Amino acid sequence: MTLQFILGIEDEVRMVMIGKTGSGKSATGNSILQKDFFNSSSLSSSCTKNCRRGDNIYDTGSKKYNLIVVDTPGLFDTGMPNEEVTKEITKCIGISSPGPQAIIFVVPLAVRFTPEEAATALKFRDLFGEKLLDFMVIVFSHGDNIEKEVSIEQIVAEAPPPLKQLLKQCGNRYVVFNNKNASKDKKKKQLKKLMEVIETMITNNDKSFYTDAMFKEAEEAL
Repeated sequence: MTLQFILGIEDEVRMVMIGKTGSGKSATGNSILQKDFFNSSSLSSSCTKNCRRGDNIYDTGSKKYNLIVVDTPGLFDTGMPNEEVTKEITKCIGISSPGPQAIIFVVPLAVRFTPEEAATALKFRDLFGEKLLDFMVIVFSHGDNIEKEVSIEQIVAEAPPPLKQLLKQCGNRYVVFNNKNASKDKKKKQLKKLMEVIETMITNNDKSFYTDAMFKEAEEAL
């Protein structure tokens, strides 16, 4: 008899967080896990040097999930050589074995997105390959930056073309997270919304997941 059976866990959702250093990846990971597990900081220096895995039980009231979240380094802004980047990505896929059903691309929310953020989005797509898009959900972090009179839809509508294109290619799957000063109830609603998006995506993907073979195929195509 497994521990998951004893705890009444019915399903498992595996996620890998990607994004620039300072994007709010680690803080978003903590919000998803509903506990402080990853080191997070607003400083520009990278807190996450290596892939790290955390897990927790998420109970909807009618169903229990084992959530597995893998935090990754800021792959394009830590001075990491390409070989090390490849090694870390392979590792993060491995520790979410057999592979992540969701790849969470964390983008810091601003009234205007910078060309650098749009370029980072394209880099991740090129590195992971086109199949990444089938598993990608964009989380706009720093949701506390949204002014009351400005909606997320307005901000996204004015995003740079590369980011708009990425959103379209991943089925406009996005949610907003306030990891800073959201109430406990607000954080629960954020997570509920994310899980609904991920559940729908998993169903549409016939419960498949991103694999090491997919990454190697993308790597060979570069």
